[in-house]
Order: sequence, then structure tokens, then C-alpha cells
Amino acid sequence: MLEFVPVRLWSIPQLMNFLEQFEPYEGLTFVGGEPVSQAATLVHLIDGLRARRDTGFVTYTEYMLGELLAAHNAAWHALVERTDLLVDGEYVVSHAGRYL
Repeated sequence: MLEFVPVRLWSIPQLMNFLEQFEPYEGLTFVGGEPVSQAATLVHLIDGLRARRDTGFVTYTEYMLGELLAAHNAAWHALVERTDLLVDGEYVVSHAGRYL
């Protein structure tokens, strides 16, 4: 995994207010920077946004679902529970294509 280097730090309320400018939206996708490494913060964001409106969440992670569930990490479990669609597994460049 690559080293995590924050570019911009936002509080949960700041991010929620920022996202309001894009309404209406149906959901958010968490990808890049390995979302699982920020699981506790994403759980708070999901809970805050869902308190305001019905929102769906997609999470892309290099971890397999079994790894997430087997880990002794409450934040990981909470993120999985709140994720509507989990895309798991290592990204393999040779499998990439233009499918849309």
C-alpha cells in the first residue's frame, strides 16, 4: 500500500456542508487513499449524512470482505455494515479496461 499523505484536512461538519452544494445526489463513493484506513471517520460521515437524507455509499478497498470481517477492528466492521456496495480486492492494472 502507498504511504498516506493528507492533502487537505476537513472536519466532518465542513465536509457535510461542502457536499450540500451538490444536492440532489443519491450517494457517495469512497475510493483512493484506502478508505478502510479512514474507517472511523467515514462511519461518522455516513451517519451524519444519513441523518440529513437517504444516501447510498459505495466503498472500493483492496481488502477482501473476509479480511475486513475477520479483523479485530470495530471501525472496519462499522464501515462494512454501513456500505451499500463493497467492491473488494486488489486493483490489477492488467485487468483494467474501458467498459463504460
